[in-house]
This record gives sequence, structure tokens and C-alpha cells, in this order.
Amino acid sequence: MREKTRILIGLLLACLYILPMVLLGEHAHVRIHDNLDSNITWYKTLVDTNSIYASLHANVPDLLNGVVSRNAFVSEFTGIVWLYQWFQPFTAYVISQTLVRIFAFLGMYLLLRDHAKGVIPKSYALWVAVLFSWTPFWPSGMLSTLGMPLLLWAYWNIWHGRKIKSSAFVLLVVPFYSSFVLGIVFFLATLAIYHMVKEIRARSFHNRFWIAYGLQVLLYLLIEYRLVFSMLWEEEPTSRNDFETGNNGFWASIRLFFKNLVFGHTHDRAVQSPIILLTLLIVGFLVFRQKDHAARRIRTLMWFLFGLSLWYAFWFYEGWNPLKQHVSLI
Repeated sequence: MREKTRILIGLLLACLYILPMVLLGEHAHVRIHDNLDSNITWYKTLVDTNSIYASLHANVPDLLNGVVSRNAFVSEFTGIVWLYQWFQPFTAYVISQTLVRIFAFLGMYLLLRDHAKGVIPKSYALWVAVLFSWTPFWPSGMLSTLGMPLLLWAYWNIWHGRKIKSSAFVLLVVPFYSSFVLGIVFFLATLAIYHMVKEIRARSFHNRFWIAYGLQVLLYLLIEYRLVFSMLWEEEPTSRNDFETGNNGFWASIRLFFKNLVFGHTHDRAVQSPIILLTLLIVGFLVFRQKDHAARRIRTLMWFLFGLSLWYAFWFYEGWNPLKQHVSLI
């Protein structure tokens, strides 16, 4: 199968995700929690009250009697807000989901095609990318999670000194349709640690990579200038510095560990959990006693998944509260 044909098939399959919304229109099922009841309403309110470009010291009318700071919401440089300016809410929602699914597919396909040669066949890369594009991540997150493969593809291209122009374009554009705090900050932190270790071991320095990295972090901070201002200089407390510290007991935290591991978080509930869990169990059984390099890496990644779920669950453990009350960074 030709490359262009393979990509076209993948794009069409990725867009099947939004087919119910196209066929059923506003009668289609749309997530309510942290979506229809909040984010979509906020975007619409920003548009209707002409608050998108309001000053750093302005409040948003029609929200809690006008006491909510404009800085509590995404900045005017975030692409999803533009869609709600240009289109009706449902149309904006469908367009956003279409864009996200398309670039989720392209990012994963390009990453596997260019950086997993010899590890995964091209035909498998197509289906892995399609399945990834169908993952039901939180709609208002934009490309914060689903854009990570595309970002990684661009960074690794720059690391290896190839496709510099297209990779730089990706690093420039994605920040306008993703959120620095909703996933990207952790992606960039992990990316930096991983490549720092590689640099130290190889006693090398990829200056082009680190320049691109630094410029993208700076771009994210400029786009999120309202967040930066509200965290560092805004005197009035906002929703960003008022958090519930958690009140789960020990066994409730253990229960949350298994619930999060099996079903996923509410913002990225993986409906394909049974398939994923079955695959993990089979792979874990196959590599448990093997001692080759690939088996060790798979075991490490599996323990890492368990560790992430455990850390998330015990963040809500009440035993942490005295420390969290004294160290706000936690």
C-alpha cells in the first residue's frame, strides 16, 4: 500500500470518532461533567460578554455576579477560544474534536514510522495510530495529550538533525492548540530529564535541540501569560490557588489506585480498558522471566504505570495534609 493511501485511510478512520456528532447533530451524546457544564459555557460566556481580550485586571460579567477574574480562564492566544468566536458552540466543538483526532493520528503515525523502524511494521503503525486517535481524552484539553506523539516526533527529528523546518513548524504551532498545565508541562519535564541523562552518558550536547526546547517553553509561558500573572502577581485568590487537599483514608486510597489503574481518570476514561488490561497481563506473563534488554524495559514501563496510579491515588490520602498545608508546591 502506498504511503499516501495509508495516511488517507488512517485519516478517514480517525474521523469516524466524530461521525455520531455529524450524523446526530446536537442530539449526539456529549460529555457533561467538566465539559458541557463548564468549559463550553465559559468559552461562550467569554464571547458573549466581549471578555476574550479583557485586561489583566478585568472580571467576567455574568459569572458569579462579575467577581470571577478573566485570568481564571485560558488566554486569547489559545486556539479553542477562536473556534467559539467564529462558530456556534456545537459546530466549534465538532471542529475541535476533528482537528484533535486528525493530528493525534498523524503524530502517532509519523512517530512510529520515522522512529520505530525495525520495531513495528508500517501496517501496524497505521492501526496503532488510528486506535490512539480514538482515545476519549478530555475534549477541552485539545492537543495537550493527543498531541504528545507529534511533539515527540518533532523533537526527535531535531535531535537527529533531520526534517528541521517541518519539526520547527510543529513546535511553533502546537502550543496554540494545547495547554501548558494540562499535560504538556509534564511531557516537557520528562523529555528534558530523559535527554539530559542521554547527554551526560554520551558526553555530548545537542544545542539545536535545547534551543528549540527553551524557545517552546518560552512560547508556552507567553501564551499562558494570564496564568503566569495570576499565579505570581494577582493579589485576589482565584480557583488556581484554592485546592482541596484530599480526605481519603488509607483503604480508600488503595481502592482509588485500582480504580484509576483499571478504568482510568475521569478526564481520559479509556473505554478499551479490558483490551489494554488483557494485553498487559499477557505481555507481563511472557516477559516476567526473560532477561533480555527489551523484556527489562517492558517490565520497567509496567512498574512505572503502577507507580503513576499509586502516586495519583495517594495524593488524596489525608496523611499528606499536614505537609501539603505547609508546602503549597506539593
